[in-house]
Amino acid sequence: MIRSSLTAKLRQGKGKQFARRVRHQGMIPAVLYGPGKESRNLEVNPRDLKGAISTKAGENTLIDLTVEGEAARIVLVREIQVDPISRVYLHADLYEVPMDKKVRVSVPIMIRGEAAGVKEGGVLDQIIREIEVSCLPTEIPEQLEIDVSALKIGEAAHAKDIPLLPGVEIMIEADQTVVTIVAPRKEEELAPAVPAAEAAAEEPERIGEKKPEGEEGEEGEKAEAGKEKASKEKGSKEKGPKEKGDAPKEKEKKSKGDKK
Repeated sequence: MIRSSLTAKLRQGKGKQFARRVRHQGMIPAVLYGPGKESRNLEVNPRDLKGAISTKAGENTLIDLTVEGEAARIVLVREIQVDPISRVYLHADLYEVPMDKKVRVSVPIMIRGEAAGVKEGGVLDQIIREIEVSCLPTEIPEQLEIDVSALKIGEAAHAKDIPLLPGVEIMIEADQTVVTIVAPRKEEELAPAVPAAEAAAEEPERIGEKKPEGEEGEEGEKAEAGKEKASKEKGSKEKGPKEKGDAPKEKEKKSKGDKK
């Protein structure tokens, strides 16, 4: 089992204010806990922490942690909070491991071999990429392998097909599917929606292009009706002012006649 080492300092204070102060000093806050142990607030160097888990075992690496001159203790990284944008470490949870008791960890599953179904044109679909196992800390595997060489199209490999080292137990159902070989999708299954979309893209509407009779008829009638309505309104507006202008003249003539 791969081992690394890490040093830490006791951290005074809690809360966001103290956490920001720690990060400003180039460290990150961390918590150390374990079965039957009181949790302790620590601060660690994020670069040293990243180096400690930069192994084939990753976060399953056993780390010899030394806190300000105290005797080293063995820990596992349980969680690391990472900034989603800058990807820098923000906080770490360290679990003190009892070496005589089993622990649960997630281990990656690696595919070995080329499936017979893939050679025939099938597609490999890996359903599970990590699997939880239970074992002693010194027996944590770096990864688990599953051989898919014999799988044909329509066949699958399950959790029970993963070879395990003595003392390692898988914590999921034995018949749970890990990887399967599926038949390739036929071209005609993907084709129906494509021609219409391509046709629409290849044949854009052109200026002055004649439209189908139904569309042209409706739009033509609407256009003619609109023109006729507009001309009527224009005519009525033109007549209106003339009639209003003529009325005073008639009254004026009558008034002159009355005076005579």
